[in-house]
Amino acid sequence: MTSTAHWERFRPPHVRAHSRLRLDHVLNVLFYVPAAPLAAALGWPVSAGIVGAAAVSITAEGLQLFSEDRAPDGNDIVANIGGAIAGALALVVYRRRSAQRAVKTEV
Repeated sequence: MTSTAHWERFRPPHVRAHSRLRLDHVLNVLFYVPAAPLAAALGWPVSAGIVGAAAVSITAEGLQLFSEDRAPDGNDIVANIGGAIAGALALVVYRRRSAQRAVKTEV
């Protein structure tokens, strides 16, 4: 760690026509999928899980500004938040299907 931020190493989010999907991109999404369901399990709103995931992601990438061997990447932040949103959507779909099954069993 250094006491000075290395802003010159920050890579803003970008999409290129020839970009390839890499394992670290997939993992960035997958690691944040549980954020919204975990928030819901704790009794918090699903949106709190997404906001919390965004805060953790931005903090983690921001701390890399002070690292000697890491470079913060805006694409990681986008992937992490995307994973949290995917988890929230999966939770909403699960809840709707559960509610529909409950209605069918009552009839």
